[in-house]
Amino acid sequence: MDKYYTAETYKNWERIGKPYDKGGKLYTKIKTPCPRCGGLGIIVARVENGQPIPIPVDQGICYQCGGAKYLEKEARLYTESEYNTMQKNKEREKERKAAAAEAKMKAEFETKKANWLKRNGFDAEGKTYIYIGSDSYQRKEELKEKGYIFNPILKWHSPLPENEEKVEQHDVTDFYSLTAWGEYTPISGAANKVQAIIDAANPSTSEWISKEGDKIKSLSVTLVGVHGYENQWGYSQVVTFNDEDQNKITWFTSVNIPFKIGESCKLSGTVKKLDEYKGVKQTILTRCKLTK
Repeated sequence: MDKYYTAETYKNWERIGKPYDKGGKLYTKIKTPCPRCGGLGIIVARVENGQPIPIPVDQGICYQCGGAKYLEKEARLYTESEYNTMQKNKEREKERKAAAAEAKMKAEFETKKANWLKRNGFDAEGKTYIYIGSDSYQRKEELKEKGYIFNPILKWHSPLPENEEKVEQHDVTDFYSLTAWGEYTPISGAANKVQAIIDAANPSTSEWISKEGDKIKSLSVTLVGVHGYENQWGYSQVVTFNDEDQNKITWFTSVNIPFKIGESCKLSGTVKKLDEYKGVKQTILTRCKLTK
């Protein structure tokens, strides 16, 4: 007798009785223990003295099998040739769905990648122009109008520099790595790398302006930075100025600074120390006073 197969779904079901013809196709009855009650016919609430105690609703009869313990149904029987063809079709469909899912995932990946690049100031090829001038704060409104955007890592940058001379082109992979979900994350030290590029393009000409202990009176300066931090004595600030010769002056203080970055003022104080930080000479002042 020829060998017949049920569909893969019913391969572990038990066949009942003999196969029979139905509309020119071969069928059989099959059964399997009810998956809801585990073949008990009841839903067990607990076990006492080794005996299962059913739940009180309808004497615990399983609604899925009606207490019969088994599920029965009619199943089509296939010849070996029919079964093999069906399996091949299923495999092809599985491959088609997998390919479609992969294509969809790749498309979503590329879309996310393109959106991230556009949103973060890169062109479609992942290129951007970093503004490397030392006057970015003074020119920030002008840079905004030209389409530049700012972030803490790349500073001011744009995919279209509009004939700006003080720019340097870089690729997104110089400072970011691409994640599996189509977006970029900063590499370690990326912000320092960008700052080093800007610093290298603007070598400092700063010199010490006096000797330790000297009094400085009404020196014309421009406020270039105010950075707060916590220490063991509380909150403090590093306040930096440039004089008219671009010499760097630093004041450590907790007092309120009544000027905005980029504004000019008169600075008086006492030279506390002549310091050098990252190759830049800076005059450290103390007991300072600021006036318009």
